[in-house]
Amino acid sequence: MRTSLGISTGASGVGSALVIDAPDGPITEYRELAAETHDPRDLGDLVFDAITLMTTQVADVPAPEVVTVAYRTTEQADSVRAAAIREGRLVRLIPETTAVVTYLHNTGLANTDGAIAVADVGASGMSVSVLDHADGTVLHADRTDALGGEKINSRLLEHVRRSTDGIRTRIPVDPALLSARCLGALETLTVDDTAHIEIGEAGPGVSVTVTRPEFDGLVVDLVEAAADFTARTCAAAPTSPQVLVLVGGASSFPALAAAVTAAFGGPAVTVDDPAAVAAHGAAYLD
Repeated sequence: MRTSLGISTGASGVGSALVIDAPDGPITEYRELAAETHDPRDLGDLVFDAITLMTTQVADVPAPEVVTVAYRTTEQADSVRAAAIREGRLVRLIPETTAVVTYLHNTGLANTDGAIAVADVGASGMSVSVLDHADGTVLHADRTDALGGEKINSRLLEHVRRSTDGIRTRIPVDPALLSARCLGALETLTVDDTAHIEIGEAGPGVSVTVTRPEFDGLVVDLVEAAADFTARTCAAAPTSPQVLVLVGGASSFPALAAAVTAAFGGPAVTVDDPAAVAAHGAAYLD
């Protein structure tokens, strides 16, 4: 039985995908570890925490022969290299775009002879890369920090804070805890029409209700900015992409995905778990 481990890096933390070649077909275990800071020097240590987690908590499987880490920036790659030296361990580093293309090839989702546009909406920003379909060579890419998961969450957080101004609480509302509750509500709104944010400090059963149309109204300018950025970046590429792929956790918001797809104006690939694409692609790389 062979195993392979892929790690993806991002501003909010790292994702880990362990692929096990079982007799009845591959089995995948996926985990996420959140970063406590945004200092890129700490990312390498978090990567090795994730490696330890996946190689010790998944029972009865051999250790992976190769660990592949997909990075977005040179700072992230440098942090992982430094941590590897400290740990005395070897890892293979690849650009995140290579991991994404590997995932698409292995899943058969990118059946095209033309270029591929990858729109990645992560925690700290959005990037659009136009890639060669065969080897993942970057033909054109751009990034904006004007929108991302953190900004989306901050809109909901401010809305909930305003909604709680008239609620009498027994103790002050913990800002960090409220932010975490809003993150949970965002995940709910990706699949449901309504989310409830509990305000436990005000007593049992007290909550703020947010509907998806209400949430969409809070982030309409960010959604429009994402659509415009996608269209402009694809138009600037030397080769027009034939298909669009949305990855990154924030791309799972229906209004954002619909707007970006409409702005692209061509076929779009639907990914079940967009936040896990890079980690799975890194694990699939032979």
